[in-house]
Amino acid sequence: MVGLQKNETYLIHTVFSLKFETNTESAESIINFHKSLIDLITIKYCS
Repeated sequence: MVGLQKNETYLIHTVFSLKFETNTESAESIINFHKSLIDLITIKYCS
């Protein structure tokens, strides 16, 4: 995962391989992490 701030935008780039079947199970935790991060940023900077 890489984060980059440009002006008032913060870009998060995550690469996740689904090459192996067992990786699909951990995809949910990565999605939940991104949701939590969006919620945190929204609360901190958009209210």
